Amino acid sequence: MAESSLIPKEENLSYTARRILQVWPSRFKSLAEALPYERNPEALANKVYGNRAELGNVHPGDGWVFRGRGYIQLTGRRNYTLYGRRLGVNLVDAPQLLLQAGVGSLAAAVFWSDHGCNDIAADRRLTVQDKCARITKKITGSERDWQRRLVLTRQVLNLL
Repeated sequence: MAESSLIPKEENLSYTARRILQVWPSRFKSLAEALPYERNPEALANKVYGNRAELGNVHPGDGWVFRGRGYIQLTGRRNYTLYGRRLGVNLVDAPQLLLQAGVGSLAAAVFWSDHGCNDIAADRRLTVQDKCARITKKITGSERDWQRRLVLTRQVLNLL
């Protein structure tokens, strides 16, 4: 995952079976179940993101086409449609636009605002650690890897 990166990226999904189990424990219950998806990014994307109405991924191949992209790893046909409309660009037909610094940063800023991340970041009662954990959960739906984001946050804060 590349959320909070300082470079807009495209979700790679070329994972080992062990990493697949760590990232998607609710979707893969055993190593044997994950093995067919090892180092098979398109199949993995379609398995974990495909046929998910909450993401708007209802067409074959949507999981791969609408995998995470940009600074915030926007995922799913629904988000590509919504944020594309809000930015005035067609992200459904041109998902790679999220890899451009301008479009990627605008999409991330709107997503950040829509999900209340500013309120968390500005809350002086919270520690930097708590802010990173809560914002990670808002963006990814899980607090997994928030410590890595904390390291990046501290690097940026030191630069400022």
